Order: sequence, then structure tokens, then C-alpha cells
Amino acid sequence: MTDNAQRIVSDYLAAVDNAARDLPPGRRVELVTDLAEHIATARVELTPETEAGLRDILDRLGDPHAIAAEARIQLGLPPAAPARAPVTVLAAAGRATAPPRPPGRQTGPPGRAAAVAAQPPAQASKVSAWMIAVIAVVFTAMLAVCCIGAGVFALRGDRNGPVHAPGDPVRPRPALPAPR
Repeated sequence: MTDNAQRIVSDYLAAVDNAARDLPPGRRVELVTDLAEHIATARVELTPETEAGLRDILDRLGDPHAIAAEARIQLGLPPAAPARAPVTVLAAAGRATAPPRPPGRQTGPPGRAAAVAAQPPAQASKVSAWMIAVIAVVFTAMLAVCCIGAGVFALRGDRNGPVHAPGDPVRPRPALPAPR
């Protein structure tokens, strides 16, 4: 039972580490270490260590995503975007679910597959909208710098003053002295 129990605990701690990947590295290591110590202490109290008893300990600790969310709140960080945990992690934590099906192989009512496929990805549209806004601002700033530079270049003069000012007649340049 020890190898299987160690695998279950390792999978659970890996799920917590994965759920807390956006936390600062020091806090994430501290969180996983504290949980490992708590699990080890609780395992000692199990007289006959069984898989059901171990899963009960992990269930009392809670969902890895909930633990990471609580750590984020304590640090004052915004909540993480929802992510799907791999099936093996869910199964190790005692919450086995079926793996997600590929888009072309949906089961259930025919209208459901079409409705799911028709929904645009919300996160991708937000990212692309921000990216377009940033590119537009950068392009506008570059265009303004170029226009200002062209104006300065056009109005700048040579050693004898400006070539001509707006509204002034064009003056001929003075002749250079002949070389001796």
C-alpha cells in the first residue's frame, strides 16, 4: 500500500503545485511543503493505512484549486483563470471524470455539439482586442514622432540660418568663395 499511497499523495501535491503556478515561487514551495507535512502527520494517525483513509485526508484538505485560490486571496492576488486539471490528477484525488472529448466526437443531443462549437473563445477575443489596442497606440506614437521629425527637418536651417520660413520668398543661397 505504501507505493500506491505515496503516488496518491504525490499526485495530489503536484495538483496543488500546478494550481498555484501563478503564486510567487517561495510561497508556492511553502504551501506544498506545509501540505506535505500535514498529510504526513495525518497518515501517522491512520492505524491501518488504507487508500480510503488517505483519500479521506485529502478530501478534508480540499480541492487543489481551492487551496491555491485561498493562498492567492491571502497574498492579495487576483483569482486565477479557471483551468482544467488533467484526468490523472482528478483520479488521484478521488474525483475521476471522463476525459474531454475532441470537438468532432461530441456525444449527446445533436444541437449541443453545434452550440458548443459555435461559442467563441472568450479569453482569445479579450487578448486579441488588447493586442490590437496596444498596436494602434504604438503605431500612432510612431507616426507622431515621424511627423514631428519631418517638420523639424524641413524647418531647420544651415549655417546661414533657415533655408526659408513659411510665407517668405525663397532666397538664393550665397555663393561659396572660390578655392585658392
